[in-house]
Amino acid sequence: MPTKYPTTIYRSLFSDALRVAWERKALWVFGLFAALLSTGGACEMAAKGFRGLRATRDVYVGMVQGTFTGAHAFGILVQDMLGWDPSRLTVFVSLVVAFGILAVIASVVSQGALIEGAGGKAISDTQAAVAGRASFWHLLALNVLHKAAQLLLILLSLLPMLALVAHATGGRTLAALIAYAIAFPLTIVVSVVFLLASVHSVKTGDHAFDSVHHAVNVFRVHWLAAFETGVLLFGAVILAAFGFVAAVTIASIPFIVVASISLLIGDGILFLIVNMLGATILIVFVFAFAGATTTFQYAVWVKFYEHAGVKNRIISKVRRIWSGK
Repeated sequence: MPTKYPTTIYRSLFSDALRVAWERKALWVFGLFAALLSTGGACEMAAKGFRGLRATRDVYVGMVQGTFTGAHAFGILVQDMLGWDPSRLTVFVSLVVAFGILAVIASVVSQGALIEGAGGKAISDTQAAVAGRASFWHLLALNVLHKAAQLLLILLSLLPMLALVAHATGGRTLAALIAYAIAFPLTIVVSVVFLLASVHSVKTGDHAFDSVHHAVNVFRVHWLAAFETGVLLFGAVILAAFGFVAAVTIASIPFIVVASISLLIGDGILFLIVNMLGATILIVFVFAFAGATTTFQYAVWVKFYEHAGVKNRIISKVRRIWSGK
C-alpha cells in the first residue's frame, strides 16, 4: 500500500475562510472593532510596527538636527491646553481616557467573537459576543504581551539606528542593517504566536501563558507553513485593497459627473447632497472592507489552528517541493 504523504492545505484553508467571511457578514462589525488592536495579519502587524519604528527614527533625526517640525505645533497645543479652565481640561482628558478604554474593550471582545464566529459551525451574533466576553481577560493579557514584545523588538532594532544617526560609521551601518534583518522576521513570529494563542485561548478557555506555550509548540512544528500562510495572506489582502480602490474609483464616476453638472447649473443644494451622499457611501464601504478583510484574516488563522491540531495535516509548500513529495 503506497505511503500517504500530507498535502498542503492553503487552497482549502483560504477558500473556507473566504466563504466564512462572505456568508457571515455580521462578523464584519466585530472585524471592524478587532482591527483597532489587531488586523489578523501577521505581516501587516509587523509592517505596522516597523512603520512606527521609522516614524520614531524620523522624529529622533529631526530632534538631533533641530528640524523636528512637529515640536513647535505640539508646544503651542500644550500651551493652549494649559490655558484651559481646570474643569474643562479634566472633562477633556476624562473623555479621551474613557473612549480609549471603551475602544480597547470593544476590540478585545470583538477578537474573541471573531475567533468563535469563524469556526466550522455558524453561530449567532449573541453567542459570538458571549464567547468574546468570556475570553476577555485572557485576550487582553495576550494583547498586552503582544504589544510589549513588539515594542521591545522595535526598541532593540532602533538602538543601532539611533547610534548611526548620532555618529555614522561603517560598523554602525552594518549593525543597523543586521538589527532590521533580525527584528522583522521576529516581529512576524511574535504576531503569528499571538494569533494562534488567541485562537487557543478562545477555543479552550486557557489563560494567556498556557495559550502562548501551546502556540509556541504549534509554531515550532509548523513554522514554515505559518510563514507561508502569513505571506500569502498579506498578498491576498494587498490584492483585495487594490481591487477595492479600483472599484471605488469606478463607482465614483457617476458622483463626479453629477457634481460637475450641479456646479455648471449652479445648483448648490444638489452639489451638497451629492457630496454628502458620496462621502457617506464611501465611509460605509471603507468600514465594510476593513471589517471583511479582518474577518477573513482571523478565519484563516482559525482554520490554520484547526488543521494544525490534527497530526501531519499541515505541511509547507516549500518543504513539499524541496522533499519532492
